[in-house]
Amino acid sequence: MEYGLLSRDELIQLQQLSIDAIHIKNQTDFKHYLASFASLFPNEQLAIVAYCQEGQVFRLKALHNQGFPAEREADFKQAKAMKNCQVLIQQHPLFVNTWHQQDVQKKIQAGADAIRYGITEGLYGVIKPTQSMVGVLCSMAGDDLADNPRHRQMLTACLPHLQLAQSSVLNISQPVYPKGDIQLTQREYEVLEWLCGGKTNWEVSKILNISEHTVKFHVTNLSQKLGANNRAHIVALGGELLGLR
Repeated sequence: MEYGLLSRDELIQLQQLSIDAIHIKNQTDFKHYLASFASLFPNEQLAIVAYCQEGQVFRLKALHNQGFPAEREADFKQAKAMKNCQVLIQQHPLFVNTWHQQDVQKKIQAGADAIRYGITEGLYGVIKPTQSMVGVLCSMAGDDLADNPRHRQMLTACLPHLQLAQSSVLNISQPVYPKGDIQLTQREYEVLEWLCGGKTNWEVSKILNISEHTVKFHVTNLSQKLGANNRAHIVALGGELLGLR
């Protein structure tokens, strides 16, 4: 993915999130991680929902609520919202969107449950569960969130790291890749190391003295081999793989 809307400082914060996600071990670590994540957005309310899928049923695994009404949290814990949460049935493995009260009134499902509790607009993102990691639904509300494309870009980049961090806390990721399961070439490892270091394709091409087109080719191969949904997902999964070398 492209990060054209993000500042240099935001890119540095994003890189730190990707590094920190690899070292999450327990709830205390995750609590500190959420504080760093939340600081990237001007949110007044934030909820992180971890879930798995059993057939056509979504099961709640964990819920972290900062500011949303207690009644809405209770709905999730009673599995009502998971059963009726329309955004979870989207086909894309990772997607981010916004919602406004006027959209909900036009029968758009996203945000319909929040309207009942007086929340009029927000930003949300979902990354689907895999065999080794839980799915994550991140929902937030606050001034300037829904109409600022920069926040959508940042949340898209953060979701894979949230997924890895939450899966580690729930002991679902252990690690994702046993040694020997993923076979990368030496050049792919080199590209991966620089991607995890926050470098762009152009920067990697100059460092490795190869064309930018060749870097893109290796990034595509890394995405396929790691089962990643986007560049941020490559970094989230690749950081753990590099730690196993």
